[in-house]
Amino acid sequence: MINRYLILVCGRPGSGKSTLAKNIAKELRTVLIDKDCIDEPFSPDDRGPFYQENIEPKAYHALLNLAAINLELGQTVLLDAPWTHQMFRQEELAPRVLEVAKKAGAKLMVLDVNVSEETLRQRLMKRGLKRDSEKFSKEGWEAFAKRMQLGRKNPLPHFVIDGERSPEECLQQAITALQMKF
Repeated sequence: MINRYLILVCGRPGSGKSTLAKNIAKELRTVLIDKDCIDEPFSPDDRGPFYQENIEPKAYHALLNLAAINLELGQTVLLDAPWTHQMFRQEELAPRVLEVAKKAGAKLMVLDVNVSEETLRQRLMKRGLKRDSEKFSKEGWEAFAKRMQLGRKNPLPHFVIDGERSPEECLQQAITALQMKF
């Protein structure tokens, strides 16, 4: 009998994935591992080329290593990161996610938080993080959209969460999806 779950909460920066991840973790009392907690100390306020090539790929592998340890301990693990773009950059990442879940005997659930491009831009501006400031010029936004692969769908089977809704409604969508899957 499977009693462990690996839950990926995906979505572009500013989509509401971290708010949703925290709400799910609180509701289900799961282990929550946030990519920003791993990579921010190594690249404070910077998401430029050095970060993209040297820090970000390793942060995803660190997330999966931490997930594997906690799954082995019998915990349900929730990972908060903008997975989609990285799965296209690192072809081995999606198979590794599947492998981590399978090795631990855990069921995998992928929740993908989607919002419009305009909502994404507004939320990034509102949150006011220094690392987002480069995104607000026309060229900066185009580079961000290309890097985040806006418009491409997550390659793993996933359930779409409508991030345009309130945090409470997003949580309810996620809980409903988890109940249907498990």
